[in-house]
Amino acid sequence: MFFLENIGFKLSVDETTLTIGELYTITTNKVAKDRKGVPIVIIQGPQS
Repeated sequence: MFFLENIGFKLSVDETTLTIGELYTITTNKVAKDRKGVPIVIIQGPQS
């Protein structure tokens, strides 16, 4: 998923495991439109 409208200057990158074997890398805009941590891109990683 990619949310072009949420791109900004203060970004955060995090890796999250939602369930066993599912790894996602999430990039968020820290100050987008007065909301905290709105998503920019969510990428599913390799499954183990």
